[in-house]
Amino acid sequence: PDGTVTMIYPIRMLSPGDVNTLMNIISQNINNGDFSSYYVSMVSSYGHYMIKFSGTSTDVKTGFGGADWANKYRDFMADYVDLERGFLRFLKEKMGLNGAKLYEIKNNGDVKTIDLKSDGKTKDKKDC
Repeated sequence: PDGTVTMIYPIRMLSPGDVNTLMNIISQNINNGDFSSYYVSMVSSYGHYMIKFSGTSTDVKTGFGGADWANKYRDFMADYVDLERGFLRFLKEKMGLNGAKLYEIKNNGDVKTIDLKSDGKTKDKKDC
């Protein structure tokens, strides 16, 4: 409004909309009870990531799509250089989502699990 140009850069990580897509797929199959075959994956110049849901049916939440969630996410992630940590903290602190697991898929096919420690920092990535 004041003529100042604001640059908006993409966040090269999964988004609340991606999580919402996963949760919607799971909610349509809620009676199955085994959610291990459902996942969302994305590839960016920062890395190739996948999110899977390992929670229970009571942990399933939807409604994370739309501009409001995208804006909250963009503002939250502005403080993070470590996108993995920022994403996991956003899931926990802002979305209140339990049971989501983040994985990084390396170019050689190795898959690493990325978890948060109790202090909010990421643990060392471990092979899975």
